[in-house]
Amino acid sequence: MVNQKSEQVEQTGNTLRHNLFKISEEQGQSILGSTLMLLDYTKNVFL
Repeated sequence: MVNQKSEQVEQTGNTLRHNLFKISEEQGQSILGSTLMLLDYTKNVFL
């Protein structure tokens, strides 16, 4: 059960990273900006 949960979280994280990378490419933003957005989003979702 725990393994399934962590696998799901990892998958979600990978999807988010992929989406943010795509967004940042389209908007010409820096990778740093995307990373900060991801951290902010993750904080809101998991905390």
